[in-house]
Amino acid sequence: MNMNEIRIDPTITVGHILTTLAILAGGAGIYFGVKLDIASVASDVRTVSQRVEKVENALHQLTAITITAARLEEKYQALGSRVDRIEGAKK
Repeated sequence: MNMNEIRIDPTITVGHILTTLAILAGGAGIYFGVKLDIASVASDVRTVSQRVEKVENALHQLTAITITAARLEEKYQALGSRVDRIEGAKK
C-alpha cells in the first residue's frame, strides 16, 4: 500500500447518523422559519396596501375640498368686485 493512496473508511458510526440528522433538522428549521417569515411579510404587505388605499382616498377627498375652496374663493372675489363697482357707481 502506497502512502499517497487515498483510503475511505466505509463504516457508519452513530456520530455520522447524528450529524446527518442534525443537518436535516437544521435545514427543516430554516425552511419553516423562512416560510413563516414570508407569511408574516405577506400579511404586512396587505396591511400596508390597505392603509395606502385609505390614504389615497383621503387625498382624493382633500383634493376635492381644495378645489371647492378655490372655486368659492374665486366667487367671493368676484362678488367683492361687484360690490365695489356698485358702491363706486353710487358715489
